[in-house]
Amino acid sequence: MKKKIKIITYAILSAMILAAVVTCFTAAVSATGKAGDVNCDGAVDNGDVSALFAVICGKRSAGYDLTAADCTGDKKINNKDVILLIKHVADNSVVLHYDNIKNLDNVYIEWDESVSGAVSAKQTRVSFSSNGLLLTSDKSGTNAPQFTLKTSEYASAKSKRELKGSDGRYVVFRIKSNADGYLRVYSQKNTTADSSSALYTPDNEFHYVLVDMTKTKFVTQSKITSMRVDWTTADAAEGSTMTISEIGFFSDKATALKYIGESEEAILPKSVTYAAIPNGADSADCFTADDMTSEPSSDGGAGTVTFKSSQRAPRVTVNLLRLANKNGGTMYKGRYLVIRVRLKDQPDASVYLNTVTDVSGSSTPIRQTTTVDRTTDKWQGVLYDLRDFAFVENALAKLNVVFTGFNADGNIELGAIVSTDDLNEALKACEMSDYCLNYDYTLSDNDPLANTVVKAENEDNTFLMWFDQSTEKVNRNVVKPTTRTGYTVRMAKNETENCQFFVSPKNKTSVEIKIDEFKNENGKTVPFELYYEYYHNIEGTMTPDALPPYTTPVEVNGGESQGFLIQLTTAPDTEAGTYYSFVHVYDAESGKEIKRAAVAVKVWNFALSDKTAIRTAFALWGGYVLDSYNWERVDFSDVEVMDNYFEFFLKYRINIMDNPHGLTSGYAANWMKQDRVNTARWNYPDMNIADDNGGVTPEWVDKVIYYPGEIDEPRTNDHFAKMADIYNRIKSNTEEFKMVAPFERNLNLSSEGKIVSSFDSADMDQIEYMSRYLNIWCPTLNAFTTRNLSFISRVSYIQSEQQDAKYGTFAERMKKEVEEGDELWTYICINPKEPYVNWQILSDGTETIVSLWQMKEYNITGMLYWAVNYWKVNYWGQSQPWTGNSYGDGMLIYSGYSFGLPCPIASIRLEGIRDGIEDYQMLCMLEEALGEQAAAEMVSRVTTSVVTFTSDDDYLHAVRVLLGDTLEAALNK
Repeated sequence: MKKKIKIITYAILSAMILAAVVTCFTAAVSATGKAGDVNCDGAVDNGDVSALFAVICGKRSAGYDLTAADCTGDKKINNKDVILLIKHVADNSVVLHYDNIKNLDNVYIEWDESVSGAVSAKQTRVSFSSNGLLLTSDKSGTNAPQFTLKTSEYASAKSKRELKGSDGRYVVFRIKSNADGYLRVYSQKNTTADSSSALYTPDNEFHYVLVDMTKTKFVTQSKITSMRVDWTTADAAEGSTMTISEIGFFSDKATALKYIGESEEAILPKSVTYAAIPNGADSADCFTADDMTSEPSSDGGAGTVTFKSSQRAPRVTVNLLRLANKNGGTMYKGRYLVIRVRLKDQPDASVYLNTVTDVSGSSTPIRQTTTVDRTTDKWQGVLYDLRDFAFVENALAKLNVVFTGFNADGNIELGAIVSTDDLNEALKACEMSDYCLNYDYTLSDNDPLANTVVKAENEDNTFLMWFDQSTEKVNRNVVKPTTRTGYTVRMAKNETENCQFFVSPKNKTSVEIKIDEFKNENGKTVPFELYYEYYHNIEGTMTPDALPPYTTPVEVNGGESQGFLIQLTTAPDTEAGTYYSFVHVYDAESGKEIKRAAVAVKVWNFALSDKTAIRTAFALWGGYVLDSYNWERVDFSDVEVMDNYFEFFLKYRINIMDNPHGLTSGYAANWMKQDRVNTARWNYPDMNIADDNGGVTPEWVDKVIYYPGEIDEPRTNDHFAKMADIYNRIKSNTEEFKMVAPFERNLNLSSEGKIVSSFDSADMDQIEYMSRYLNIWCPTLNAFTTRNLSFISRVSYIQSEQQDAKYGTFAERMKKEVEEGDELWTYICINPKEPYVNWQILSDGTETIVSLWQMKEYNITGMLYWAVNYWKVNYWGQSQPWTGNSYGDGMLIYSGYSFGLPCPIASIRLEGIRDGIEDYQMLCMLEEALGEQAAAEMVSRVTTSVVTFTSDDDYLHAVRVLLGDTLEAALNK
């Protein structure tokens, strides 16, 4: 083995230092007819590598099979053949070419006048050469240059059998081009829906391209008669060329890749995240400016382009496909897009990203505006969030940018485009490293079961099963298995955590799930419940949210996914250690076990207190609960149902703000004495809370708040007048009390609390006015957005810049109020949405948890939510819960009536909120054990501001495991 490695290494080094030698050849008489058998000894080994090396050096060719030496099949013999032959010798699954491939029915390799009748074209001139089919763009139309290949006529001309539809599941092209690097193949109808695409590197060198046609009409045709190929984009320059030397049709991907001799990843174009501007005139074809002039420029030797205009809102189109090509690759759509700009004399400029066009030509409206820092002429980045936009293709072709508020006396210089999934990379491109997350890219949850494979009694390899983090939302029509074949849950004592897994059958299957007890070595157990994911029709997409209990087999369609959730709950005295179990999946009809997986739960050696660190006040609309139950058919008394709903939320460490039987009833004490109850609403401003009112006694007064609905989100003169009136009524009978009024704006007011038209005419602002009456501050999270985050598109502020200057920033003012004894809460509602976190169905699954980490970051100690069951129309099978595009807002649960349950059905989002509350609890414990700095450093791994946070499910999970491990070590020294 060592000797073989030496020979191969010597051949590689020798070949790499020699100039490529192009040799025309004909097959030698002594040929054996075997690809790679250069020395004709009947074997393909290191001897052939040496023989090929001799051919390239010009030392010998007589007696050698030169056809066999052309390993790449490009009609040339050079270093590429040496490299491919070495790969084959090391791994004989690597395919070498030989002249006899021209006889394969599924490979079209001969391009001459005899097949001219099989090729027609538009916007393209067609000719034939020894290298293959030569296509040249003539720009005679506005569509992409294209050609149509009549496969039946080609087959007839070359005496090949006609191809079946299954032969065209995967189409291989061997091409070289200097065009724009995009190929689209239409199988039957000339529609995007019946086509597939691939990217290629336009460097005028031969490359293989693999096009997956499995979603097109090819697979359903009895025979393939023709196909249309758009061989570049509609923006291809006149005279752009492509040469096609081979087109192969294959029924499966493995065979296609074996033919190519490379992995699928190896043939993909390089992906670039940073596209710099080329120096000089080389950048000219990358920009089209409307109402502007552009000229190449430079900065410190780096290429830039300068734009000038006499218009107030000129626009520029960036040909990102070309720009990325000039940087050696293709720019794939990342989560974040950054445009690097430098302003000169632009006191009013903003950068408006109008549209992004992908390589298919599909244009997506983005319409995000970012105000840049106009006080500097230094380079800065403008960040756009593309996470929630759907694209036909995942590679970018164009950006259309509008410079609003443009000053004709100045200019704007563009320096680079960045497209990345890495938030830190995007922040660095924006010169905002201070907000970079404290990432540890090596951090892992180190799950010992992640890759454990356990075979079922009747293992079905066509049936897919995988695990993923509980924050990952997978739509029903999405089948993307992870590599996780097992899963370990980590949790504290007195905590609830979930384990999520998915199944996807090849054909429709009634799936039955059984789970063994979670047992440790001492026979102790951790209890669990099993739920299945219910899919709601959200704008035509079946999206998971509700979590009904699993009681009977679930029918799953072939090619679709079904999610399940194992919910584990520990007690304060649960024994620390690891508990093991197995998940068993059965075909309910046959009764056969077709899948099995190992699962476990590791219980940390510390417990969460029932006294939850963050206060909660969520509204349950009792009328909707009672209306959802059919009293004639279900024997539930209203007392049991309301108690059950209230108790249900305590399991999630959430307080329903209104006691189910009121705070003046004898029932109240049963709830108020519980440690998990830390907040209740008092609705009687003219009664003294401190008196024994049959429910609240003096010992529970600290848990009581006033939250008058009449002053919720104050925005009118009447609201401000009522705020003063309610305060005075309460103050007349209760000296010490807590009152809250959630707010999302900061209006300018007169000294009497009247709204005024301008900042200049104001005596005070809303916050100063409310400080007279409120001692629980409850803004939306966007209130904590700092001015230096304005480079992020769609940020919003509660205070104006003028108010910041006069009164201090919002954060400064809240810090002062808290130091004087007030509480700081927050609330989440319809807005703000992206780039902020939210709790809606279409929000990323990580956002519920991240929201609580942000609350810890800003020392927020309470949260309010306006409705957990705003069911409005019906109570269970809502196709699109709530209205507009705020799906799920005000709906964290579903009625249990449809399942005969006197308690609610949870949502995936509610599970995440509870996980976030428990994380908040652990962060408070870490702060107590190791200090504020340790807790702050842990939080900075997840979020550094209200708009800079991770949405990586695996990373967020790994940080949480690190938090638990760190806390366990600190508490058990």
